Amino acid sequence: PGMFEFVHARHILKNAPESASEEKKAQAKKEIEAVAKRIADGEDFAVVASKESDDSGSAPDGGDLGTFNRGEMVPAFEEAAFSLEPGQISGIVETRYGYHLIKVEEKKTLEFDKAKDQIRDALERAKKDRLVDQWVVELEKDADIKFNEDIGGSGDAPQK
Repeated sequence: PGMFEFVHARHILKNAPESASEEKKAQAKKEIEAVAKRIADGEDFAVVASKESDDSGSAPDGGDLGTFNRGEMVPAFEEAAFSLEPGQISGIVETRYGYHLIKVEEKKTLEFDKAKDQIRDALERAKKDRLVDQWVVELEKDADIKFNEDIGGSGDAPQK
């Protein structure tokens, strides 16, 4: 039985996916550098995240990603998050999604006996998600979907 590390973190993302143009990447990097300076100058991380982060899932919550363990985030992000102490803010971290600033709120290390409930819950959630996905695929296969072209026209674009 080993130890399990958990991190509770926030982040600010400036989108620059791998497929983005060099101009878009340069612009995103400039933007994250400006955000990093604001935070270094004392602005509250969560407030800045809610206004500046391109991550629509976490921005409304001040960039809060909740608690995660190793293996749940992309490698560069995970490495940065797990290397920080609570209250610390990373430098700019580049991932396939773009540029991030990460703030660690809390770190926990649990022995297996204490972590097993959280691990079981995570595995059950993953299994449930997989089962729902399989069920939806089966429903789509078995569904008898017909389009009635008498209702709503032929689907052609309207003529001007």
